[in-house]
Amino acid sequence: VHVRAKDFKKLLGKKTGLGFMPGAGEHDRYFLNSVETHTGYLLSDILYGKKVKYVLDPLTKQLERFKVLLGRKVARVEFDKGKEFMGDVTKMLDAKKIRYVRKVTNAIVESKTANTQRNCWAVVVQTRTGFADRVEQDVKITKNTLNRTTGLTPLRAMTLIRQGKVGPYKRRAPAPAKLK
Repeated sequence: VHVRAKDFKKLLGKKTGLGFMPGAGEHDRYFLNSVETHTGYLLSDILYGKKVKYVLDPLTKQLERFKVLLGRKVARVEFDKGKEFMGDVTKMLDAKKIRYVRKVTNAIVESKTANTQRNCWAVVVQTRTGFADRVEQDVKITKNTLNRTTGLTPLRAMTLIRQGKVGPYKRRAPAPAKLK
């Protein structure tokens, strides 16, 4: 997710908008979003650039957090064809023996990203806390949003998996109505 400094200036005014963004200087920020595909559980980190050096450590930490949450190692990662996922990132995945798939677009992550962005701007307009706190609040809202397919929130689905219970299944579509 790309968060532009000029968007904050426009929304909150020049002084407040730039002061609101974490880190020094007037530059854009990015979110690194990772989504567990079966539950829709989201992990998100703020990045200060869209290069491999900014992505590698947060992605490694997200993989470790998913390992703790799931109770097992992440086996497969899907990402888009952005340059930030090349080079050292693929070497790290190879070293951890994690299979990876490059896609033109990643619908699961893109849909969570759209949700996250919508929630983010709704929270930002409230201007009560700093940017990092709002991102946490935004992720919390996203984790507690009911998934229409599974009938569970991502947080509840992940809790069930952690407890060793059967994970979320897709609900069946209702049978078509009979015509008279």
